[in-house]
Amino acid sequence: MSSESKFVQKSAKVESLLRTKTLEDEEVQRAITEFKSIVSSARGPNGKIKMIQNSIGGHLTLTSTSCRLLSVTSFSQPVLRLLVSAAQGHLSRFDDGGFNMIILSLNLIEKSLKFQINHKILVEIFEEFLDICLNILETDEHLKLPIQISKMEHISCLVKTILMSKPLCRCERKNLEVMKNLVIRAFLQSLPDDLKNSSFSDRIYLKTATGKSVIESSIHSGLLVEAPDIPTYATGILGKYFTEGESVSVALVTISMSGDTEEHVKGSYQISQDVRSTDVVLNKMTEFCDVLSKLNVKLLLCQKVIHPKIKHYLRQMGIFTMDRLGLQPISYVRDLTGCTPFLSFSFPKADHIGRLTSVGLMTISGRSYLHLQNSNSCLVTLVLCAPQEEAVDELKSLVGTALSTLKHTLSQPFVLPGGGCWQIYLAEALKLKVQKEMSKLRETVQCSRTILSTACRIFTESLQSVAMAIAEEGETHMTSAIQPHYWRVPNYDESLVDTLLMCSCGQVKKFGRDLSFLEENNISESQNESFVKNEDGIISDFPILLDLYSSNVSALKMAILTANTILGIGQFIDDRN
Repeated sequence: MSSESKFVQKSAKVESLLRTKTLEDEEVQRAITEFKSIVSSARGPNGKIKMIQNSIGGHLTLTSTSCRLLSVTSFSQPVLRLLVSAAQGHLSRFDDGGFNMIILSLNLIEKSLKFQINHKILVEIFEEFLDICLNILETDEHLKLPIQISKMEHISCLVKTILMSKPLCRCERKNLEVMKNLVIRAFLQSLPDDLKNSSFSDRIYLKTATGKSVIESSIHSGLLVEAPDIPTYATGILGKYFTEGESVSVALVTISMSGDTEEHVKGSYQISQDVRSTDVVLNKMTEFCDVLSKLNVKLLLCQKVIHPKIKHYLRQMGIFTMDRLGLQPISYVRDLTGCTPFLSFSFPKADHIGRLTSVGLMTISGRSYLHLQNSNSCLVTLVLCAPQEEAVDELKSLVGTALSTLKHTLSQPFVLPGGGCWQIYLAEALKLKVQKEMSKLRETVQCSRTILSTACRIFTESLQSVAMAIAEEGETHMTSAIQPHYWRVPNYDESLVDTLLMCSCGQVKKFGRDLSFLEENNISESQNESFVKNEDGIISDFPILLDLYSSNVSALKMAILTANTILGIGQFIDDRN
C-alpha cells in the first residue's frame, strides 16, 4: 500500500465570497426597518401574533413573546445577529424586556442614520444620556417604586401585567384571575423557610397539557413525572412496590442503563470470542442493582434508557423503575429527594440515596404521571393547560417570566410604572436635565448645541417609540407636562376635554383639557426639575400596571450599549461561502 493511500484526500477549499456593507447600505437599513416593525407590532396585549416556519417546512410556531420569537428565527444580516445575541443574553438572565431592548436599540440606530452627525460623537453623547437616565431611575421617587412581597395587591398587579401582555395565552377576565392566583400560590409555596438554602432548581416544575381550557390549570405539591409505560387504568400497579405511610428510598441514575456501551465499566479487560461486551456491562449493572436492593431502594429513576432485562430484574427484587426521564427533571428530583446521581456502576454509596414521603399515580389529559411527594420539600409542579399546543407553549413561556420576575423582587423589590408610562416620564425628565445642563454637556462631549439637541431628540423619541408600540391602531398618543405619564386615547376629540382619562399604568387620571399630543409636547426651560403634582386630576398611591425595575434598567443599558456598538462599526463583512 502506498503512503499516499493512508491519507484521506481533502476536498478543494471553496473560495471565499466576501461581501462588505455599512450601516448606510440600503439592504441593511431595510432589514433594520423590517425587524423593528416585527418586534414593535408584537409588543403588549394588542400585539400581533407571529407565525414562523423555515423555508423547507418544519415546525410551525405561533408566538408574540421575545424568548420564543428570537429562538426560532434565523437572521442573515450581521447587524441583526449582533442585536439578537445581545437580547438573548439579557433574556437568559431576566426572561423579560427583550422587545423593549430591541425596539429602543433599533430606533436609536435608525433615527441616528437620518442625520448627518458623526457616529462617534453620537455614541459619546448617548453614553452621557445613559448615565443621566440611570441616575434619574435610581433617584426619582415617582419612577422607582418600592414593592412589598407581603402585599397581595402589589404582587397581583405585577403578575397580571405579565400574564395579560400576550394575546395567544387567552389570559383575560376569569382566565386571568385563575392563572394569577396559581402563579402566586406556586411562587409562595416554593419559598423555603431559609432563603439562603442552596438548591439545584427553581423548585417550580412546569408541565403542559393540551386539549383543556386555561382555567383547568392546576398546582400539585411535589413532582409529576410522565410515565408513558403505565396505562391510565392501571391504578393499582404501585401497590405492589410501595406501602402507604412508609418512606420510599430513591436512587437516581444519570448514565445509560441500556447495556449497549462499555463506557460505564472502569478499567481494562480482555474478552474471549464467545463472550459479548454487552453481557459484561449487563453483569456489572446486575451487581449494581444487587447493592441497591441491599440499600433498601424501592424506586429507581434513570435519566436515560434501562435495558429490559435489568428492568425485569429490578422489579423482581421489588424495585419500581422509571426510565427516559430526560435532563429537565433531574435537578427537581435532586431537590425533592435529596439524592445524589449515580454517575457510574462502580462503588455505589448509601449517601447517594434519597427519600420520598409517597409515590402515587395521576392521570392528566389521558396521560399517566408518577406523583412524587416529600413532606419536607417545598417543590411544586404547575400544570398549565390550553386548547392548542402553541397556546400552551406560549403560556408556559409567560408563566416562566412571571415566576422569574417574582423571584427577582426578593433581591430587588422595586418596580416602575408600566404600560409605557416610565419610558415617557424618563424621556421628559431627560429633556429637562439636558436643557438645564446644556453648557456642561457641551463641554464634556465637545459638540455644538445643535448636535446635542438633535441627539437628545433622537434619544427621547426612541424612548417614546418603546411606549407607543403597545398602542392599538387608531389610538392617540398623549401626555401631560405636569405628570408626564402616557395616555392612549381612542378617537380623541373636543368632547373629552372635561372627561377624566386614566393613564396607561393606571396611576394618574387627568382631564382631557390638561393633556397634549405626545408629538407636540415640549417642556420649557423655565419649568421646575420636579414635576408638579397639584394640578386637577387624581393620582393613586400605586400603579395598576407594573414593570420590574431590575430587568427594565438592564434592558435599557443593553439597548443603548448595543446601539452604540453597532453605530461604532465601520463595516460588516459577510462570507457567503
